[in-house]
Amino acid sequence: RPGFVGRVLRFAVPAGLVAAVVTLAAYLLARGPCHATGAQARTAATLALLLTGLAVLALAARPLTRARGGLVAAMALLAVPLWVLPVSRSVFGLERPPTGALLGVVGLVGLGVVALVPLLVATTGRPARAAQDPARPAGAR
Repeated sequence: RPGFVGRVLRFAVPAGLVAAVVTLAAYLLARGPCHATGAQARTAATLALLLTGLAVLALAARPLTRARGGLVAAMALLAVPLWVLPVSRSVFGLERPPTGALLGVVGLVGLGVVALVPLLVATTGRPARAAQDPARPAGAR
């Protein structure tokens, strides 16, 4: 199909802007009202970017088939050792942020996704939910 670059930019620019705003807001929330240290605030921002990136991946993979859902799940599972293993936390300088900052990150990512879906629908023309193709039965790949 022609117009590949335009299609990519219509998705990537809004997604990147939302990811940037969510990441910066998470850092400022952690540093300000939550009184996190610099390392804790960076960790909160990193987590916000990771979660927003996973949400963007899920939106880009629509409609979610078993394979595409598996890809999103695999990416999420591959990120777990980064946060769980002490050696990776040490290498990347990750420190557990205050609980308020973690809750704020979840809320900010949720708000970002809620803002991103209609923005992507407006810029890409893709509906939020993929329409069922009448030629294909439900559940068929």
